Amino acid sequence: MHRVRQADLAAFDHPELPFDRLVEALNPARARGRHPLFQVMLDVREATEARLVHTGTATLDLALRLDTGGYGLLEYSTDLFDRDGARAFAARFTRLLGQAVTEPDLPISRIDLLDAAERA
Repeated sequence: MHRVRQADLAAFDHPELPFDRLVEALNPARARGRHPLFQVMLDVREATEARLVHTGTATLDLALRLDTGGYGLLEYSTDLFDRDGARAFAARFTRLLGQAVTEPDLPISRIDLLDAAERA
């Protein structure tokens, strides 16, 4: 967690770099209907009065949007995920965060993502 935090804070030191310029410099292979750099996004924002609203469409394969007030929205491509798979992902991610917060020195590889029923 410390290493991830340091990398994230270092990235915030360069807010002047426009995202479009970064994409242009990297020049990734393009595919219709896919983002050129990533297909999964975690977006965490300060809580506001405005709430995220699901539009019925997913612009990425998987997007998890959270705010500091405890509200979240998981968008997923129905070509790749079904409702049960998306719910399982959300439950595992919640378990991962819970254990990472309670045991911050525990390596991520040692965090148990499965619940008792999944393990059985």
